[in-house]
Amino acid sequence: MCLINLEMMKPKTTLLLFICTLALMLCPVLAQAQTQFGLKGGLVYSSLRNGDELERWDVSALTSYTAGGFMEVSISDKVSFGTDLDFARKGFKEDGDSRIIAYLNLYPHIEYYFKDWIHIEAGPQVGLILAQVYVSGDRRVRGRGVFGDTFDYSVNLGSYVRIVKNIEAGLRYNLSINELTSVQNPESGEIISLYHSALVLELKYMLTRKAQ
Repeated sequence: MCLINLEMMKPKTTLLLFICTLALMLCPVLAQAQTQFGLKGGLVYSSLRNGDELERWDVSALTSYTAGGFMEVSISDKVSFGTDLDFARKGFKEDGDSRIIAYLNLYPHIEYYFKDWIHIEAGPQVGLILAQVYVSGDRRVRGRGVFGDTFDYSVNLGSYVRIVKNIEAGLRYNLSINELTSVQNPESGEIISLYHSALVLELKYMLTRKAQ
């Protein structure tokens, strides 16, 4: 059964309001804090998520890439507020064919430093769908509307380690909270919701550094 028969994704207004409220609350703090900027890029290993239901179809993970920039604002010695803006491609493979979605992502998050060289971070993410590509052999079809011309809402949890001066490496788990696609169980007739999930392996390059 083809997974390309999809419903429009439903925007999560609550998450969007949370991001706006968080930004407004932090504005007075950020105005007086030390700000850093940098560039980042890495690999994205993504697929669909819904447990045993995926075993009915030949669905596998897709490896792609992400690139963008970030800002980090120190709130205290242990806590920072970060905002990433990046281009990323996620998707999945079905019967050997690739279904790719390109996003422009905004990722505000809180970082907690155990030491000055290692931290964990978590926060919500909003992704605007820019393009959709279906690849089968030598055939490549671009289009919009298949996965819905709207937003992807997700949450992130990750950890980063400084490996050399100004460069950090990290692993982040991204979990969508709104439906990407749905399929019908051939036995029960039940409509099964499927969601995106991804592992992101990144390198970050600081253009500026914290004052020690």
